[in-house]
Amino acid sequence: MFRSNLALAAAVLGAMALMGCSDVNDPKPFDPRELQSKQRDASHQFSNITDDKSLTELPTTLPATTRRSSTTSTQPVIPPGFDAGVPTTKMSLREMVQRTVANNLDVKVAGYDPAIEGTRVVENEAKFDPVYFADAQYERRDNLTAGNFVSDPSTNATAISFLDQADIYTADTGVKQNLPSGGQARLRYSTSYNDVAPIRSSLNPYWENNLSLEITQPLFRNFGSDVNRANITIARNNQRISLLDFRKSLEEQIANTETTYWNLSKLCKKCASRKSCSAVPHGRWKSSTPASIRT
Repeated sequence: MFRSNLALAAAVLGAMALMGCSDVNDPKPFDPRELQSKQRDASHQFSNITDDKSLTELPTTLPATTRRSSTTSTQPVIPPGFDAGVPTTKMSLREMVQRTVANNLDVKVAGYDPAIEGTRVVENEAKFDPVYFADAQYERRDNLTAGNFVSDPSTNATAISFLDQADIYTADTGVKQNLPSGGQARLRYSTSYNDVAPIRSSLNPYWENNLSLEITQPLFRNFGSDVNRANITIARNNQRISLLDFRKSLEEQIANTETTYWNLSKLCKKCASRKSCSAVPHGRWKSSTPASIRT
C-alpha cells in the first residue's frame, strides 16, 4: 500500500515538472509587420480601382467660370419684386406725402377718433338742454257712498246723495331743464275740464287752469357744477387726447415716407455713380399703385 502511494506521488511530481519546463503557452515575440498583414491583404482587393477611367482627379484650382469678370456690367440692377415692364412715373416728395396722407389706412382710422370724442362732448352737454313736455289724462269716477249731505247752490236745499260721479279731462304742458348745480327747473301749465254729480258748485261743468314754476335743488348728493359737469370735462379731455394721437400717427407716417424717399434717392444715386442702374431724380414708383408707400 505504501509503495503504491509513493509511486503515484512520484508520477504526479514528474508530470508537473515536465509541464513547467514546456514552452507550449509562451507568447510569441512582438512582430509589427505580422499585425498589419490583414490590412495589407485587404488593400490588394481594391487595387483595380485605379484603372477605372470614370473617376477623375479633384481640381486643385477654382474653375474658370467662378472667376469674376474684369469688365463691369452696365445693365441696371432691378430690385426684387420690381417689374421692369411696368410703366414708372417720377414723383416728388410732396406728392408722395400727399398720397400717403390721403390713402394710408392707419391715418384714416386715427382720424375718426377726434370726431367720435367730439360727439360725446355734445352728448354730455345735451343733458342740460331744455326739454318740452306735454301730458293728457282722462279720469272717470263713479262711486257709491254711505250718503253725503249735498247742498244745491241754486236753491240752497240740502239733500242726501249716495253717488259720487265725475268726468275729469286734464292736460299738462311745459318746459323743464337740468341745472349745472344739480337741481331742476320746471315751468308748467295745466288745465282740466270737470263734470261732477251731484252738483256742488254754481258752475257745472267747469274749467280749472294752473300755471306753476318749480325749482328743486339737492343739498348734499350731486350738489355743485363740478360733479354734474364731470362727464363733459372728461369727454373734452378725451377729444384732445385723440386729436394728439391722430397728429402723432400722421407725423409718423410722413416721417416714414420721407425716410423711404431719401433712402431710395441715395440708392439710385449710388447705382448711377457705379453705372449699375439708371438715375431717377425723384424716385421711381409703379403708376398702378400710386399709394404703395404705407407703413
